[in-house]
Parts: sequence; structure tokens; C-alpha cells
Amino acid sequence: MNYIKELNAMYHLCMSKKLAKLEIALLYALYAINNAEDWAVWFEADNELVSRLTGGYSREAINETRNKLKQMGRIDFIDGVKNKKPPKYKIISLCQVTSKVDIPLDVQVDIQVDKVVDIPLDVQVDHSFKLKQNKTKTKDIESKKEGTATPKRPKHNFQQLIDNFTDNEVLKNTLWEYIKMRINKKAKPTDHALDLALKHLRDLSSDTEVQIAILEKSIVNNWTDIFPIRNQIDDSTKKTIKNTIKPNRFANFNQRQYDPEDVQRLQRAYLNKDSEGSE
Repeated sequence: MNYIKELNAMYHLCMSKKLAKLEIALLYALYAINNAEDWAVWFEADNELVSRLTGGYSREAINETRNKLKQMGRIDFIDGVKNKKPPKYKIISLCQVTSKVDIPLDVQVDIQVDKVVDIPLDVQVDHSFKLKQNKTKTKDIESKKEGTATPKRPKHNFQQLIDNFTDNEVLKNTLWEYIKMRINKKAKPTDHALDLALKHLRDLSSDTEVQIAILEKSIVNNWTDIFPIRNQIDDSTKKTIKNTIKPNRFANFNQRQYDPEDVQRLQRAYLNKDSEGSE
């Protein structure tokens, strides 16, 4: 006998027929004992050993169960002699040797039905889920072949933008603090937004210290945008103001520059001359 094939046949038997717990336990116990005896046709099995292997059932229960198994054609046995000779058992093979597989005779029909009808519900759901996954993978592969795959979001390149903007370490750290503030505010800038902000910062001032002050003011006030500092006029601002002043249409000549002391002296001379004329 082949132990593994007999056990597999036992599994099919248990699934196809409603066997009692002790009937299943007794069959497994006899299989284990006979396997230790190298599968003898007839083998001895002590009642105490059989009781231990079946979970401690009484001798009466075991005797009743083995009679049922004998009637079912699963085993045969010869009673022993009390305290002298243990009972002998013979296991009747559950397998039919064929050219392909060993299948129990009374389980052949049940196995065919199980293959066609009895499919667990959870297996059906898992199978459909795998089909959906396979379909999704197939669509992704086809879209990649056609060049229509969804483009991946590019990684942020803040460091390169900051390095291109300035070499000043203090200004770099301030820019990172400004970005961190916006992230905490849930207004994380994109690369394009940060590039525009840096251009705007350069337009506001070309002075590094002024740029740091502008950023720090936005950080302190939790502003997303950056704004010029009040009363701050740098060279570029002065140039802008000069270009916006219109020329004087009534005095297209250079104005004279007067010294304050000369003005006071002229005023005193004018007052003295006026007093002499009144006398």
C-alpha cells in the first residue's frame, strides 16, 4: 500500500460521506500503526494504544466503531484474548489502481460533481479579482506600447532653482524656510511657482540683505506671496521713479543753487534799505 495515496483517499472519503469523529480517528490510528509495521496485511494493535491515538475513548466505544467500519467494508479484524493477545486488524485499500491515478471507488462520482459544481464563494471572488487585476495590467502594458501611458508627476527641483538664484548661504536657508512655511500652510509651490517667486523677488530688489528681509517678513506673517518692504527704495526703484518724472514745461533751464547764508544776508540788506527809505 502507498501511505500517501491511502491518506488522500481517506480525505475524499471524509468529504464525500458523513463519518463520525471516532470513525475518522480510528481509521487514522490504524493507518499510523500499520505504517509503522511497514504495511502488513494483518497487524496487531493493542487496545490501550488505539485508545490513546483516538483521544482516550473507552474500549466499548472503540469496539462499536470498528464494527461499523467493518460493515462499511473499510477494515477487518480478529478479536484478541484479554491480557494475552491483542486484536488483529486488516485495512482494506480505498484506492483502485489505474493507469493514471488512484481514486476511491465510491468517491469517483462525488469528485466529478465537486469539480463542476462545488466551487467555494470566496474562491470565485478571488478569481474575479485576479481577472480584474490582469485586465488592468494588460491595459497598462498596451497604453505604454501606444505611448499613451499616464505621465508620472515630476519630482520637485527646488535645490537647483535656489542654487541658480544665489550663492549666499543665508539667503538659501531663508528660501528653504519660506518653502517650509508654505508646505506647512498646505500651499506647497511647484517648480514653476517657485521660479516665478524668485523672479519677483529679484524684481523687488537686487540686494541680498533686502531679499532676506522680504522673505523673513513673508515667513513671519505667514504670507504665501512676497511683497516689497515699505520705505525701501533701492537702485532699481530709484531708476524706475526717475523714468516716471515728467520734465518741467515752464522752466527748461538749470535751476540756481543758493547758499542759505547768502539768502539771509540778502534779506538783511533788503530790510536795511527799506528802513532808510522810510525816514
